[in-house]
Amino acid sequence: MIETSTTPNLNFNSISNLEESEMTEFSEADIDKFYDALKPSLNKLIKQPTDKAIKNILNFSRSSSN
Repeated sequence: MIETSTTPNLNFNSISNLEESEMTEFSEADIDKFYDALKPSLNKLIKQPTDKAIKNILNFSRSSSN
């Protein structure tokens, strides 16, 4: 990724660089609400296999039928 003045410099390897005031606490209810909101989109994505997955399935079925 090319860093520009608008690109945030995020370090996901270490959470220790965040100050205590920057840490956000999420309750289990908040996480459940977030998941419930995303669930329809996630289910749609999961039910639509990628082209690569389809090719792998077709190749496997061809090789097993030989």
